[in-house]
Amino acid sequence: GIDGWISRTEAGLASEASNLRVGPPGQLPYPELVAAADVVVTKPGYGIVSEAIANGTAVLYADRGNFREQALLVEGLKRYARALPIANERLLRGDWGEALEALLAASPPHETLPCDGDAVAADRLAALAGG
Repeated sequence: GIDGWISRTEAGLASEASNLRVGPPGQLPYPELVAAADVVVTKPGYGIVSEAIANGTAVLYADRGNFREQALLVEGLKRYARALPIANERLLRGDWGEALEALLAASPPHETLPCDGDAVAADRLAALAGG
């Protein structure tokens, strides 16, 4: 584990670290986990990028390899979130401490995205329904 940090993962991904909390898959809703985290360590994907941006959660991200949308997702992270890359070798070695501290010290993003699509859609539907 990384001193001073508590990590959460699902069963099957665990190690012997004393500060790692393991739970069964699906125990906690994914958006709630992202919102509760100080930092998410992940590979860029649509779900995690959008949840991190919407919740103001910092992201430490590893390269996905040959994933077409990676550049676009990373650009979104750089623009709308506190995010830093980590080399896959460092990630697998557990050498995250320096990057995690840098993320916590990073300034908030200069740009934000509206996250009220549900209200916008409801208003539009109400208008279409004549309400």
